[in-house]
Amino acid sequence: MEEWLEHQRRDAFWEHGSICEDFDGFPVPAMVIAGWADGYRNTPMKAAEGLGDKVKALIGPWVHKYPHFAWPKPRADFHGEAIAWWNRWLRDEQTGVEALPQMRAFILDGPKPALRRNVEPGFWVAKDEWQPPEMQTFYVDQFGSLNEGMPIAGAHDHNAYLKSPLDTGTASGEWFTLKPDAEMAGDQRIDDVGSLTFETAPLTQAVDYLGQPVLTVELACDADWANLVARVVDIHPDGSATASLSAC
Repeated sequence: MEEWLEHQRRDAFWEHGSICEDFDGFPVPAMVIAGWADGYRNTPMKAAEGLGDKVKALIGPWVHKYPHFAWPKPRADFHGEAIAWWNRWLRDEQTGVEALPQMRAFILDGPKPALRRNVEPGFWVAKDEWQPPEMQTFYVDQFGSLNEGMPIAGAHDHNAYLKSPLDTGTASGEWFTLKPDAEMAGDQRIDDVGSLTFETAPLTQAVDYLGQPVLTVELACDADWANLVARVVDIHPDGSATASLSAC
């Protein structure tokens, strides 16, 4: 941990073993498995984009556990997946793993914050070949609303100021979640109070997302250092707020 903290930026220490970039020198077929409640949630997509057809990816709703006994459900047959993969590439048996879709993922369908989340609502999707997703773009207007589209060219700056209370972030949950209880992100209204919030209009139809969001900001800080955390939050009709994704 001490060594990791000495490299706060993406320098050569991290880049030498990265698989999120073009890595033609990586010859080993890889099955990359992760969960949306795990700290490695982006790794399968980065691996698929960096390694191409050398990799198969599986993403479920799980915490930092093997998916055959992880929470929240639904689970996956990790033993079956792993044994078929190893038998193919270590014992040269024809197990059919090459025919698997390159990406299989569980799409969360509006889970609500709870003291414990044993089962997540949602459904599985598969893509035979993973490609970087088509992006949907939003911008913040002068009234603080989040609108779909690109910012208006030549528009005047509209500065927003924030000094978050020190307890902002207590609803974020644990980074490497091991249990589907208080370690998972809670109701985000607790943290919204100390944050700048930008909302879209209520959605008129369901929208499914699978990929990694990108945030572009211009900011300044009057202190020696600060933390920046961005959250994508799902607001339910009753006002409760679920963190769909957060990044530092």
